[in-house]
Amino acid sequence: MHIKYVTVKNFGPFSDFEQEFGQGLIGLFGMNGSGKSTLVNGIYATLTNDFGRFDGVKSDIIRDVVRDDPSEKSFFEVEAEHEGTEFVLRRSLRPNKSSLRVHGREITKATEIEDTLRTELGVDMKLVDTYVFVAQGKMFR
Repeated sequence: MHIKYVTVKNFGPFSDFEQEFGQGLIGLFGMNGSGKSTLVNGIYATLTNDFGRFDGVKSDIIRDVVRDDPSEKSFFEVEAEHEGTEFVLRRSLRPNKSSLRVHGREITKATEIEDTLRTELGVDMKLVDTYVFVAQGKMFR
């Protein structure tokens, strides 16, 4: 899988953030609290719909300064390619919904998104969880 582009809005420390990624090994560096772990965990959560690597509940991930303003959107979006198929996957915290754009269609039902990722794209969440996004502290055990 190649993560090509990430767009983040009001998620953790990010108000508006976009980043293109090349192929190969990617290194992230920055000051403590700058959002390195949030970025990696956000990509993981977007691909797997598992926000368990964040403390608290999902709504706690919404950027503090907009948490009390229901008109402010909060989402994490990943544009990626897997085995020749490009897709865009968005997990919104506000409004609380997900969408997958692939093969010229948009899927918004959570179970259908997960099924499509697994069956049509061949994205094995167990593989992603075990080998691609190894949690800090489990890398060298």
